[in-house]
Amino acid sequence: MRVRRPCPPGDGRVVLAAFARLRRISQSEHVELADVAQRVVDEAVRRARARTTDS
Repeated sequence: MRVRRPCPPGDGRVVLAAFARLRRISQSEHVELADVAQRVVDEAVRRARARTTDS
């Protein structure tokens, strides 16, 4: 049984577009979608940490 979680407030099209982009990357690189998403998050964290240490 799937649990439905509410979308964040705002325009749901942004969420759908982000998911579609992850799916396209996953399919073109032949990598699991969860692995692509983890890579995106890891990169965002790395950039955020670099910004805070540069200041």
